[in-house]
Amino acid sequence: MFTTVFSAAVYGLQAYLVRVEVDLAGGLPSFQLVGSLGSEVKESRERVSVAMKNSGFQIPPAHITVNLAPAGRRKDGTAFDLPVAVGLLRDMELVPEEALQDTLFLGELGLNGEIKKVKGVLPIVQEAAKSGIRRVVVPGENAMEAAVIPGITVWGVNCLNDLLAALNHPELETEKVYQPRIRAEDLLREGTGQDTGDFREVAGQENAKRGAEIAAAGFHNL
Repeated sequence: MFTTVFSAAVYGLQAYLVRVEVDLAGGLPSFQLVGSLGSEVKESRERVSVAMKNSGFQIPPAHITVNLAPAGRRKDGTAFDLPVAVGLLRDMELVPEEALQDTLFLGELGLNGEIKKVKGVLPIVQEAAKSGIRRVVVPGENAMEAAVIPGITVWGVNCLNDLLAALNHPELETEKVYQPRIRAEDLLREGTGQDTGDFREVAGQENAKRGAEIAAAGFHNL
Protein backbone atom coordinates (compact mmCIF):
# COMPACT_ATOMS: atom_id res chain seq x y z
CA MET A 1 0.00 0.00 0.00
CA PHE A 2 1.21 3.50 -0.84
CA THR A 3 0.60 6.70 1.16
CA THR A 4 1.78 10.30 0.82
CA VAL A 5 2.04 12.50 3.91
CA PHE A 6 2.91 16.20 3.80
CA SER A 7 5.77 17.53 5.88
CA ALA A 8 8.33 20.31 5.44
CA ALA A 9 11.93 21.36 6.02
CA VAL A 10 13.89 24.57 6.41
CA TYR A 11 16.76 25.55 4.12
CA GLY A 12 18.48 28.71 5.37
CA LEU A 13 15.61 30.97 6.41
CA GLN A 14 13.10 29.54 3.92
CA ALA A 15 10.81 26.55 4.37
CA TYR A 16 9.70 24.17 1.63
CA LEU A 17 7.17 21.35 1.53
CA VAL A 18 8.32 17.73 1.55
CA ARG A 19 6.23 14.77 0.39
CA VAL A 20 6.86 11.75 2.61
CA GLU A 21 5.96 8.78 0.42
CA VAL A 22 5.56 5.52 2.35
CA ASP A 23 5.17 2.19 0.58
CA LEU A 24 4.52 -1.08 2.41
CA ALA A 25 4.84 -4.09 0.11
CA GLY A 26 5.45 -7.83 0.17
CA GLY A 27 8.94 -9.26 0.09
CA LEU A 28 11.85 -9.66 2.47
CA PRO A 29 11.39 -7.49 5.59
CA SER A 30 13.37 -4.24 5.31
CA PHE A 31 13.02 -0.54 6.09
CA GLN A 32 14.65 1.82 3.58
CA LEU A 33 14.70 5.63 3.62
CA VAL A 34 15.79 7.53 0.50
CA GLY A 35 15.84 11.12 -0.73
CA SER A 36 19.12 12.94 0.05
CA LEU A 37 19.01 12.43 3.81
CA GLY A 38 21.16 13.65 6.67
CA SER A 39 22.25 11.28 9.44
CA GLU A 40 19.42 12.31 11.78
CA VAL A 41 16.85 11.50 9.11
CA LYS A 42 18.44 8.12 8.39
CA GLU A 43 18.15 7.28 12.09
CA SER A 44 14.42 7.94 11.87
CA ARG A 45 13.63 4.31 10.98
CA GLU A 46 14.93 3.12 14.37
CA ARG A 47 13.04 5.80 16.31
CA VAL A 48 9.83 5.19 14.38
CA SER A 49 9.99 1.39 14.66
CA VAL A 50 10.59 1.37 18.42
CA ALA A 51 8.13 4.20 19.13
CA MET A 52 5.36 2.40 17.25
CA LYS A 53 6.12 -0.89 19.01
CA ASN A 54 6.05 0.74 22.44
CA SER A 55 2.80 2.49 21.53
CA GLY A 56 1.14 -0.84 20.74
CA PHE A 57 1.42 -0.82 16.93
CA GLN A 58 3.09 -3.87 15.40
CA ILE A 59 4.63 -3.06 12.01
CA PRO A 60 4.05 -6.08 9.74
CA PRO A 61 7.11 -7.91 8.34
CA ALA A 62 7.21 -6.27 4.91
CA HIS A 63 9.42 -4.36 2.49
CA ILE A 64 9.04 -0.72 3.61
CA THR A 65 10.32 2.11 1.43
CA VAL A 66 10.12 5.76 2.48
CA ASN A 67 10.98 8.47 -0.05
CA LEU A 68 11.32 12.13 0.95
CA ALA A 69 10.65 14.25 -2.12
CA PRO A 70 12.00 16.35 -3.70
CA ALA A 71 15.01 14.06 -3.69
CA GLY A 72 17.31 16.80 -4.96
CA ARG A 73 17.18 18.81 -1.72
CA ARG A 74 18.98 17.61 1.40
CA LYS A 75 16.84 16.92 4.46
CA ASP A 76 18.15 17.23 8.00
CA GLY A 77 16.69 17.09 11.49
CA THR A 78 14.27 14.83 13.33
CA ALA A 79 10.92 16.37 12.33
CA PHE A 80 10.21 13.66 9.72
CA ASP A 81 9.69 10.98 12.39
CA LEU A 82 6.01 11.81 12.81
CA PRO A 83 5.02 11.90 9.11
CA VAL A 84 6.84 8.60 8.53
CA ALA A 85 4.93 7.01 11.41
CA VAL A 86 1.63 8.47 10.15
CA GLY A 87 2.31 7.05 6.68
CA LEU A 88 2.92 3.61 8.17
CA LEU A 89 -0.27 3.83 10.26
CA ARG A 90 -2.20 4.69 7.10
CA ASP A 91 -0.62 1.79 5.18
CA MET A 92 -1.62 -0.48 8.08
CA GLU A 93 -5.20 0.87 7.65
CA LEU A 94 -5.29 2.30 11.17
CA VAL A 95 -5.90 5.86 9.92
CA PRO A 96 -8.54 6.85 7.32
CA GLU A 97 -7.25 8.43 4.12
CA GLU A 98 -9.38 11.56 4.51
CA ALA A 99 -7.72 12.29 7.87
CA LEU A 100 -4.47 13.13 6.04
CA GLN A 101 -5.93 15.49 3.46
CA ASP A 102 -4.65 19.09 3.54
CA THR A 103 -2.64 18.26 6.67
CA LEU A 104 1.06 18.71 7.40
CA PHE A 105 2.87 16.71 10.10
CA LEU A 106 6.01 17.59 12.07
CA GLY A 107 7.54 15.97 15.13
CA GLU A 108 10.34 13.93 16.62
CA LEU A 109 9.43 10.61 18.22
CA GLY A 110 10.77 9.37 21.52
CA LEU A 111 11.17 5.63 21.93
CA ASN A 112 8.10 5.58 24.20
CA GLY A 113 5.88 7.17 21.53
CA GLU A 114 6.21 10.70 22.88
CA ILE A 115 6.12 13.49 20.28
CA LYS A 116 8.99 15.87 21.01
CA LYS A 117 9.60 19.51 20.18
CA VAL A 118 11.35 20.35 16.89
CA LYS A 119 12.96 23.44 15.34
CA GLY A 120 11.79 25.63 12.45
CA VAL A 121 8.05 25.37 13.12
CA LEU A 122 7.21 29.05 12.49
CA PRO A 123 8.56 29.35 8.90
CA ILE A 124 7.22 25.88 8.09
CA VAL A 125 3.68 26.72 9.21
CA GLN A 126 3.87 30.01 7.34
CA GLU A 127 4.85 28.17 4.14
CA ALA A 128 2.09 25.61 4.72
CA ALA A 129 -0.51 28.36 4.99
CA LYS A 130 0.75 29.96 1.76
CA SER A 131 0.50 26.58 0.01
CA GLY A 132 -3.15 26.12 0.95
CA ILE A 133 -2.69 23.52 3.67
CA ARG A 134 -5.48 23.91 6.19
CA ARG A 135 -4.12 22.02 9.22
CA VAL A 136 -0.75 21.34 10.83
CA VAL A 137 -0.05 18.69 13.45
CA VAL A 138 2.92 19.62 15.64
CA PRO A 139 4.31 18.61 19.04
CA GLY A 140 2.38 20.10 21.94
CA GLU A 141 5.40 22.19 22.92
CA ASN A 142 5.42 23.82 19.45
CA ALA A 143 1.69 24.55 19.28
CA MET A 144 1.89 28.10 20.68
CA GLU A 145 4.57 28.99 18.12
CA ALA A 146 2.60 27.49 15.23
CA ALA A 147 -0.63 29.21 16.27
CA VAL A 148 0.85 32.64 15.52
CA ILE A 149 0.25 32.09 11.78
CA PRO A 150 -3.32 33.06 10.80
CA GLY A 151 -5.53 31.06 8.47
CA ILE A 152 -4.44 27.57 9.54
CA THR A 153 -5.63 25.13 12.21
CA VAL A 154 -3.03 23.87 14.68
CA TRP A 155 -3.17 20.55 16.50
CA GLY A 156 -0.65 20.11 19.31
CA VAL A 157 -0.25 16.45 20.28
CA ASN A 158 2.00 14.77 22.81
CA CYS A 159 2.09 11.09 21.85
CA LEU A 160 1.24 8.71 19.01
CA ASN A 161 -1.83 7.29 20.74
CA ASP A 162 -3.32 10.76 21.22
CA LEU A 163 -2.69 11.53 17.56
CA LEU A 164 -4.31 8.31 16.38
CA ALA A 165 -7.40 9.05 18.49
CA ALA A 166 -7.58 12.58 17.07
CA LEU A 167 -7.25 11.46 13.46
CA ASN A 168 -9.90 8.77 13.83
CA HIS A 169 -12.32 10.88 15.90
CA PRO A 170 -11.74 14.55 14.99
CA GLU A 171 -15.18 15.43 16.29
CA LEU A 172 -14.11 14.62 19.85
CA GLU A 173 -12.00 17.71 20.40
CA THR A 174 -10.32 17.85 23.81
CA GLU A 175 -7.84 20.25 25.37
CA LYS A 176 -5.46 17.31 25.83
CA VAL A 177 -5.07 16.88 22.09
CA TYR A 178 -5.85 20.25 20.56
CA GLN A 179 -4.00 23.46 21.30
CA PRO A 180 -6.52 26.35 21.38
CA ARG A 181 -6.18 28.92 18.62
CA ILE A 182 -4.48 32.09 19.79
CA ARG A 183 -3.61 35.43 18.22
CA ALA A 184 -0.15 36.91 17.80
CA GLU A 185 -1.31 39.90 19.85
CA ASP A 186 -2.08 37.61 22.77
CA LEU A 187 1.41 36.10 22.63
CA LEU A 188 3.01 39.54 22.57
CA ARG A 189 0.88 40.64 25.51
CA GLU A 190 1.93 37.59 27.50
CA GLY A 191 5.58 38.32 26.75
CA THR A 192 5.60 41.77 28.38
CA GLY A 193 6.32 40.46 31.87
CA GLN A 194 9.58 40.29 33.78
CA ASP A 195 11.10 37.46 31.73
CA THR A 196 12.26 39.34 28.63
CA GLY A 197 14.81 36.74 27.50
CA ASP A 198 18.34 37.34 26.27
CA PHE A 199 20.82 36.25 23.62
CA ARG A 200 21.40 32.92 25.35
CA GLU A 201 18.07 31.79 23.88
CA VAL A 202 19.20 32.50 20.29
CA ALA A 203 20.73 29.49 18.52
CA GLY A 204 23.54 30.38 16.14
CA GLN A 205 23.60 33.82 14.45
CA GLU A 206 26.91 34.60 16.15
CA ASN A 207 27.83 37.47 13.79
CA ALA A 208 24.44 39.13 14.23
CA LYS A 209 24.61 38.84 18.02
CA ARG A 210 28.16 40.23 18.06
CA GLY A 211 27.09 43.19 15.92
CA ALA A 212 24.15 43.93 18.23
CA GLU A 213 26.40 43.77 21.28
CA ILE A 214 28.89 46.21 19.73
CA ALA A 215 26.08 48.59 18.78
CA ALA A 216 24.62 48.46 22.28
CA ALA A 217 28.00 48.98 23.93
CA GLY A 218 28.55 52.13 21.88
CA PHE A 219 24.94 53.38 22.25
CA HIS A 220 24.49 53.19 18.46
CA ASN A 221 21.39 52.40 16.44
CA LEU A 222 21.23 48.99 14.76
